[in-house]
Parts: sequence; C-alpha cells; structure tokens
Amino acid sequence: MVSPAANQRSRCSPLLVEQKWIHPLIDTFVRGLVPTIYQKVFPDKNNISVILEVEDIPDGKWILKKKNSWELFVGEELDYTSKVVMNADTTWRMFTKNIDKEAAKKRINVYGDIELGQAILELTTIIK
Repeated sequence: MVSPAANQRSRCSPLLVEQKWIHPLIDTFVRGLVPTIYQKVFPDKNNISVILEVEDIPDGKWILKKKNSWELFVGEELDYTSKVVMNADTTWRMFTKNIDKEAAKKRINVYGDIELGQAILELTTIIK
C-alpha cells in the first residue's frame, strides 16, 4: 500500500519528459514491442518500412523494415511505406495505456500507407 505522503509526492512531481529520461523510455518501448505487433498484424507483407518519428526529442526516429523478417533500426530514412509522427507526450501515453486509441489517433500524423501506420495505435506495453 502506498502511503498518503508518497501518493501526494507522486502527484506533485514533475513529469519525466526531459531528454535524458524520455528518449531511453520510448526507445525501450519501441524495441520491445513494435516488431512484435507488426509481425502479428502484417505477417504476410514484405518489402515495407515503417518509420516512427517522435518529433520533439533528438534522435527520436526508428525504422522498422521487413524484407524476409522484421528488423528495427535507429535513424533517418527517406524511402518508407508508412511514416508515423507524434510527440513524446502522445508516445509515452500510448505505450502505457494513458490515452485511448481514438484520442491518440487525433494526435498522430500518418503518411503513406494509413493502415500500416495506424497499426501503431495497437501498441501498449503496460497492462492495467
């Protein structure tokens, strides 16, 4: 059980959205879950790439590519099948079930293949 004092401290603490906290957090979520969900949702698609860009953090770009199997890379890519752009707040909330799918959908931009890009809305890492 959480003490009332600890609960009060957690509610008054600032969000950990500084680069030193948010980038490793989102990177862990992306590495742990993105390839898994895309394999389940699109097992038969080949020669595709999905870019996830978290626009307000430096180095916030991940590339998921599939030729024969899914591979995850960090960095830039100009050629993509689908590109999903969102901010860090939306990203961490989406990965931790702190935003519902419809609200998240309104806060992301998808370029290219819409169905492929919107599959990212299925991603959650923390089960409540």
